[in-house]
Amino acid sequence: MPDWLMAEEVRAGFPLNRLQIEVTEGSLHSQEETAYATLRKLDSLGVKVSIDDFGTGYSSLARLEAFPFRKLKIDARFVRGLDRDAGKRRIAAAIIGLGQSLGITVVAEGVESEKEASILSDLGCPLGQGWLFGAGVPAHEAREMVDGLGTPHTDTPPLLDASPFQQLHQLRSLYQQSPAGLCFLDVNLRHVRVNDLFAKMLGASSFQITGKTIDEVLSDPTLDQLREILNAALKNDHTPTQEVVIAERDYQVFVQKVVDVGGDVIGLSLVTVDVTEQKHIIRKLHLSDAHFRHLAEVSPTIAWAARPDGTVDYISPLATDIEGEAMQKRIDRWYSKMHTDDLARVRAEWLAWLPSVRPFSTTFRMAQTGGNYLLMRSRAHPQLDENGAVIRWNGMISPLIVDEGA
Repeated sequence: MPDWLMAEEVRAGFPLNRLQIEVTEGSLHSQEETAYATLRKLDSLGVKVSIDDFGTGYSSLARLEAFPFRKLKIDARFVRGLDRDAGKRRIAAAIIGLGQSLGITVVAEGVESEKEASILSDLGCPLGQGWLFGAGVPAHEAREMVDGLGTPHTDTPPLLDASPFQQLHQLRSLYQQSPAGLCFLDVNLRHVRVNDLFAKMLGASSFQITGKTIDEVLSDPTLDQLREILNAALKNDHTPTQEVVIAERDYQVFVQKVVDVGGDVIGLSLVTVDVTEQKHIIRKLHLSDAHFRHLAEVSPTIAWAARPDGTVDYISPLATDIEGEAMQKRIDRWYSKMHTDDLARVRAEWLAWLPSVRPFSTTFRMAQTGGNYLLMRSRAHPQLDENGAVIRWNGMISPLIVDEGA
């Protein structure tokens, strides 16, 4: 065959690197050495050799590795209905992964529906043939179809390496470098894969946890709480973030149900974040804020507080204030009593001072009953987090003197 093809190339002027031939697994079973030599010769001429109907004949990984195959074609029996058959999806995924690992382009035969094509694409199969793309046609119609495609691309980039081998190492790298605890559980709530942070949360190594159920690595009451969360996640598409306590530390748990390309549930993905320190800071802030407001209510001076951007969101009540009044109304009433000349000035001073992160002080006039103004002094101190960033401004307003002539 190689000699005949070389002669035909000279006669017709058709480049052999555009020729592809298909062989079946059964045709290689007898006279294997002769077949090997022939296929090697064809490969050296630029002919692309495909193995047809893979998985239906005398499958041999050694033969697949030894022969110069450039394409591997999945038999149609593993393609038809794979959207409804998880077993076919697993076989197709295994063949696709095998081809990718060996650097062989994979083609799916017998593709008849958009659903099948979509699933094959998701599994990493780049090419397909079948009734979905077109029926067989006479030679002259085929020629018209080819002519309609225009000039073929000769600079097609190589296919991406999406092999299971590559994906495994990508996943392992993501797991180990993640700043959060990561875990994948199967539908029986067994730990299929965990990273070191997740294992540390449970007081063990990833090797010790892998393969064990949650019942084997957790104890009550955390076990009951987490089992309830996970079982709910298996039944629902969206699970809200939960908080659990493990070994006296607080964790936020994000759970997502995982389905395969056919829609079958295959497990749960867990992400855990240690929020112990954040919750400790929040508790301290709540206590500090509550204490501040209590002092303000029993003090003759007026307390106020603002957000980091300077927006005032609290002013302590006066005896004359309406009980249950909305905070914003109380703040707006204070602003309305400030002398109009002072209001714009104080606001400009305040906003300009914020970046300094230093104690603030100013004076302004406040309208009183009878038309007089009371001169007030307002001071504020920044409340900082552990990194030195402002998380709150706390201030006091106290009277100075009565300005009769204002």
